[in-house]
Amino acid sequence: MMQQRAARGSETRQLKYMWLLKKSAPSPRSHLGERVQATAPFSCRRLPFAAELIVPLSQHVGAPATPIVREGQEVVRGEPIARACGFLSVPMHAPATGVIRKIGPAPLPGGTGGEAIHLRVYPAATQEILYGARVRPETLTPKQIVHAVQDAGIVDACAEIVPAHTKLVLEEGQSIDTVIVNALGPAPLCATTQHVLSTQAAQISQGLRLALQSLGAQQGLIAVASGKSVGALALAKELPSWAEFDLRPVRVQSDSEVEERLVRALTGRKIPAGASAAAARCVVLNIQTIAQMGALLPRSQGHIENVVAVAGANVPRPGLYVTPLGTPLLFILRQAGVKTKHPQVLLRHAAGPDLPALSLDAPLTKSQTGLIVLPENAGANGKNRFS
Repeated sequence: MMQQRAARGSETRQLKYMWLLKKSAPSPRSHLGERVQATAPFSCRRLPFAAELIVPLSQHVGAPATPIVREGQEVVRGEPIARACGFLSVPMHAPATGVIRKIGPAPLPGGTGGEAIHLRVYPAATQEILYGARVRPETLTPKQIVHAVQDAGIVDACAEIVPAHTKLVLEEGQSIDTVIVNALGPAPLCATTQHVLSTQAAQISQGLRLALQSLGAQQGLIAVASGKSVGALALAKELPSWAEFDLRPVRVQSDSEVEERLVRALTGRKIPAGASAAAARCVVLNIQTIAQMGALLPRSQGHIENVVAVAGANVPRPGLYVTPLGTPLLFILRQAGVKTKHPQVLLRHAAGPDLPALSLDAPLTKSQTGLIVLPENAGANGKNRFS
């Protein structure tokens, strides 16, 4: 009987989503087929570990993390290697089992340098995640959830890259009734968002429940782009029938003003100038943030890998790659078959504008979800060097 009720609940959610999708579609002659065809063939593969991983101590707005390891120290995969320096900061975790080679300057994708932990990977290690402990999420208090999100090192990338736990703390007198999840997945690399929607329903459900639990909110709305229904349909089918949240297709541009646009589109409320979404009784979190909360908090583990889409010109093996954080960008491209000596690349973040990668020796960081390889004649000087 319960299975039949759950099946009816999932079917109802799918029908409601399809009705909303049809209502919000720009026209019957949508280019949905072309977009789905471009992303559906992308398989998800696990990238091998590079010989050395580089973990920058600053990967978000706020204070950089402080190293808690020393040169020559052995670490296991998932172990904390840098602690948060205050509230506006997150810790870093070892993305692989190995030994700390040094703590010092490293290239960053924007072409500048910063302090980082350089980890030499043990090639013979099993690379199991050997750090963490089971936790029952439903027993956590709001304050414990905030601490757990910070301890996991999760950042949120909607309008800007910020420590995710800072969005779960309210000022005195504030109240939140709605958590909005940004699952728009900017084109052309919406494959990572589609992958999360299609394969991580349990994590999304758990993460959104934790966000609601932390903020005392009554409802969660998962905003997906009109027309991009493959991942959303899969999620609608898998979400629990009792879930206190729903999917909403919207026609909203994913840019620096995405939070304001989503709040207005889904609630009709306007965020006052200079204020955050909390002023409209809403909190906006990225879909990757929610999925990471649901995956990491029940295990007390840290954020150590991303699913990265690699696409563009002269990419023999385009697709999705589960990639350890700290992996050099050029290593990722070589694994995807890119042979161009000095490829020109745009970096895709979980949300926000694409930025040129000025150094391909730079590592993958917490917010990066895609690499777009440009044609060789796209302009700019092709060299990617760190000095």
